[in-house]
Amino acid sequence: MESEDEGARAGARAPAPRIVVVGPCAAGKSTLVGNLRPRGYAIRTCAQEHSHVQQLWLKYCRAEVLVYLDAGLETIARRQGRADWTQERLAEQHRRLADARRHCDFYLYTDGLSRKEVADQVERFLIKAGIRGGGAGDGRSDRGDLDV
Repeated sequence: MESEDEGARAGARAPAPRIVVVGPCAAGKSTLVGNLRPRGYAIRTCAQEHSHVQQLWLKYCRAEVLVYLDAGLETIARRQGRADWTQERLAEQHRRLADARRHCDFYLYTDGLSRKEVADQVERFLIKAGIRGGGAGDGRSDRGDLDV
């Protein structure tokens, strides 16, 4: 006979996978997190573009699902309102992100996409992968965005 505790555990949902978003500055990482977290996804950013640790996304941010957002130089400069962005700076960030790019589960180039379009495309990927938001979160402790 099944005990009450065993029955409760059997009916409980497993925690949603930890989704980590990486990409160069101003690709839309924080905006995506802000749009998907209220839908119940365990999602956070990881500042891999600022780190020389090749697998920061895995070792520190502990990605179980890795989303890579990308953007072009002109878009990044416009989004940041800065004229000092250079192709060299973007190339350096892409170099630091190379391991994450090779291992990402989903890649999205965000130039020309609205915030809603980015969130909707990523959510479609997550749903297709069997990952659904829970509306009010999944109960995991979430320290927020990890900008290290």
